[in-house]
Amino acid sequence: MIVDTLNLPPNFSAMPVFKVSLIKGSDGAIQDTSVVEFTSPIAEDPEGEKITMTFDLKGYSWMKATQNSDNSFTVKVDRSQITEFISQTYTIVI
Repeated sequence: MIVDTLNLPPNFSAMPVFKVSLIKGSDGAIQDTSVVEFTSPIAEDPEGEKITMTFDLKGYSWMKATQNSDNSFTVKVDRSQITEFISQTYTIVI
C-alpha cells in the first residue's frame, strides 16, 4: 500500500503591509534618505520541518531581504537609492 504524504507549507500568523513614504523637498530631492526596516512575524511549519526562505525582489537594488534565525524575515529599503517617485505596490515573493 502506498500512502501519499502532503507536505504543508510554512505559514505566517499575519502579514501586514509594509509602507515606505518618500517626501520630496522643494528642490525635488528626497528629504529622508534613511534605511527603513521591517521584520515579519515568525513563520511556523505545521510539521516542524526546517524552513528555508528565498526572496524574489524583482531586481530592485534598493530593497534587500534576509531570513532571520527565528524564521522571520527582514526587509530593508534604502530610500537614498530610490529614483522614481511613483506611488506603487511592490510584491515580494517568498
